[in-house]
Amino acid sequence: MRIIKIPVNYYQQFDADYTLDVPAEGYGGWKKTVLDFDMDRTAVVLMHATDYGPREEVEGVYRACQYIPRANDISENIMPGLLKTIRNGGVKLFHLASNEQKCLNYAGYEKTRVLPRTNFFQVEQDDAVKRLRQFKYDNGFPGKHNRPGYDNSAKYGGFPKNEEPLNDEEIFIDEMQLAEYCKREKISHLIYIGYNIDWCILFAPGGIFHVSRHGIMCSAIRQAVTACESKETARVNGSRENSLWQIAVGFGFVFDLDDFINAIEYAS
Repeated sequence: MRIIKIPVNYYQQFDADYTLDVPAEGYGGWKKTVLDFDMDRTAVVLMHATDYGPREEVEGVYRACQYIPRANDISENIMPGLLKTIRNGGVKLFHLASNEQKCLNYAGYEKTRVLPRTNFFQVEQDDAVKRLRQFKYDNGFPGKHNRPGYDNSAKYGGFPKNEEPLNDEEIFIDEMQLAEYCKREKISHLIYIGYNIDWCILFAPGGIFHVSRHGIMCSAIRQAVTACESKETARVNGSRENSLWQIAVGFGFVFDLDDFINAIEYAS
């Protein structure tokens, strides 16, 4: 057992004050304290790190995914120092990939590919739903005119150099693999970093919503995640902040980058 004290943010979702015009404004809101964490039973999960390719070659992807410059900034300016601290501090680092193809040449996936995979099934797509999906495809995300950019991006999509798995660091592609490995290795707390917290980190295979159902606590580091954001939220990173609130209320804790790094380095 290797206990480390780390400052964490949690959210006080009580008490609504019904004397106010907006009762929720009576909540305690964000609070901070220092808690003990068993780092022998904790791992950091870097989720969906992706080389998107240069904008001039995949313009359609950048038009539909305006978070990419923010993701690239985190990849270039935050991840190198954070990952170095994690590795040097003896903290387990897992990688969660968006597809199996990008994992096949890594030793870390050789260890995990034998673990059980989720057996998904899909209901038959009737003509009415196919028409609805086509409408969303043309008028929602990513937009029909942006499809050539996605076609051009096929040659990219691997791990960025700054976030590439090293040696035999474990790589997973869904929650069944990840949860099974956590069970075997007695990992009970996962701290997520990466892209994007409002969609992939929360809801994609291997994300917090799915993994937490196996009894694993799931947290995140605020400055080491980004979000897709909408037109209405992008200016203030509203979707990121709302997703961090969801994690703090429903799943685990929210760490600040400097607090996490300083605690790991001090303990080392």
